Amino acid sequence: MVKSDFTSPIWNTIRYEAAVLADGDMKAATFMNNAVLSQSSLIEAIVDIVANELETPLLQATQIRNLFADICLSNRSISIAVSFDLVACAMKDNSLPNAVSVLLFHKGFHSLVAYRIANVLWYRGQRGLANYFQSLSSRTFGVDIHPACRIDRSCFIASGCSVVIGETAAVGVDCYISHGVTLGGTGKESGNRHPKIGNGVFIGAGATVLGNIKVGDGAIVNAGSVVTKPVDPFTRVGGVPAKVISRFAINNTQDEVISPDIIAQISEKRYQQFETDSNLQDCFDYNKTTNTGVPKTFPSIKINYHAFNTE
Repeated sequence: MVKSDFTSPIWNTIRYEAAVLADGDMKAATFMNNAVLSQSSLIEAIVDIVANELETPLLQATQIRNLFADICLSNRSISIAVSFDLVACAMKDNSLPNAVSVLLFHKGFHSLVAYRIANVLWYRGQRGLANYFQSLSSRTFGVDIHPACRIDRSCFIASGCSVVIGETAAVGVDCYISHGVTLGGTGKESGNRHPKIGNGVFIGAGATVLGNIKVGDGAIVNAGSVVTKPVDPFTRVGGVPAKVISRFAINNTQDEVISPDIIAQISEKRYQQFETDSNLQDCFDYNKTTNTGVPKTFPSIKINYHAFNTE
């Protein structure tokens, strides 16, 4: 593993967690060694796991692994985006205790990996293969993401899944998409017909956003809502059809806890901090009592993700 590799601090954390879980448990040791400890890098581990999940009689895991690995090696942006996605899942999903659990078991994360590969294939002109992986991902993970849509870094898709994202949809950085969410069209228009989701947006379970509309940065869509009109930044909407419930005042004081509605305002600063390995290492801290890797927020920026559960 090259020390300057962007993903190396995350990978070191995951290897530590895998070693702890394998210690003293022969069955767990075999699994962790095959899935994590024997792999040379985070990207190789991710590709291996997802390829085995997507294997079919028509396309063996080895063929999928080789294709995915070639794409990741030739597109550094894919490796970076996948690394951000993994960190986002580890930080935002309370059902999984550590980063190695996200790597191994999180369907939402695995579906994002498959999408990012299919997206590259789509814009290379290999649309048949892109659609094939979309179909495989939908059947395997329960997430139907069109390979032509645009999803930025640090996206979180809840592990319950049943998520549908349409062809011309766009999702910004640091978005939270809960299970049962649909970003679709109204059926009355063609061409550019799907929603555009801003940065730091939270979309609750079972919510539906329809049409070529903009959901502004930092907005919150309550669970079960049906949104057919644009949503202003830093606004909470809910109901069928969705109506404005409240608006958020922006306070960018670094000394206090920052709620999810202003994540978008600081996301670019966070990504600049991520550009060095030393800052990336700060994504995780170790709990010496439980011997597990515990996700933590970034230096001088505290984000209260639990506030997402207020509706």
